Amino acid sequence: MQTPMEPRTAVVTGASAGLGLELARSLAARGWALVIDARGAAALERARAELAAHTRVEAPAGDVADSWHRAELAAAVERAGRLDLLVHNPAGSVRARWGR
Repeated sequence: MQTPMEPRTAVVTGASAGLGLELARSLAARGWALVIDARGAAALERARAELAAHTRVEAPAGDVADSWHRAELAAAVERAGRLDLLVHNPAGSVRARWGR
């Protein structure tokens, strides 16, 4: 059960730009803790720095098609202590497009 001092936690994939970043901004403004990801580490770090001014943010870079990256996301959720929202908003995976 959520206590008044315990923020909700959201995972937002593809959060370095576009819809994912806008949603993360909106959640951060409402006090949600965030676990965000994207494949591009530099753009993800810029997003993390912006959002961290408003809330707690973890931002592991990687592709959700990789099992090791999904494990990183799961570990970040474990550290947050809860998961209230999952927004699966990845850009198209290069492997998915080329059938690897």
